[in-house]
Amino acid sequence: MSNRDRTVPTELDRLKLFLDLAEHYIAVCEQLPLGEAGKVKISLRDEPLSVAFEMRLMLLRKFIDGSNVDLEKVAKAFGSCYSGPANMLKENLESYADDIERTLQGEIGFSIVGMPPTVHMDYFYNALYGRLMHADWNRWNLLQKRAGFEVRMSLMETYRRLDHFVREAHHSVKSAFDMGELQGSPE
Repeated sequence: MSNRDRTVPTELDRLKLFLDLAEHYIAVCEQLPLGEAGKVKISLRDEPLSVAFEMRLMLLRKFIDGSNVDLEKVAKAFGSCYSGPANMLKENLESYADDIERTLQGEIGFSIVGMPPTVHMDYFYNALYGRLMHADWNRWNLLQKRAGFEVRMSLMETYRRLDHFVREAHHSVKSAFDMGELQGSPE
């Protein structure tokens, strides 16, 4: 399909697409258990992350990469389509939109004594494009220069935040659809 044949979804269509893909993400995650109580094993030794965890990281990409179901776009679409009474659904999603923006803009990170500060999203993108989905040498090389424990901790925190955002947005969108509180918006 050429780019000229592509249609831009309406905001309501974006929410329907998000709902379907978020439900798929959640269902796939149920088949990719992370171990005891949903926690990823942390080790000070340089051990690889579990395949289930790496698959979950890859599945999250569609929700932050500027695609039709990018969480920031979903929050905006929800705001323009929501027609119910002012309530927690809309307020929660707007609050998550702010947290998502802070996370994606690199405001969330940590620092280890003697090392430059870390931005969690840098590790996420470096892992995705340098190791998991592509073979970008520069991104791979950046991962190699950091301590394995630091990389794993950062990836786990990024995963935890993004997974939470997807699940909360899914809950808000599904609830609004179920209550008939989403209306199509003019594009």
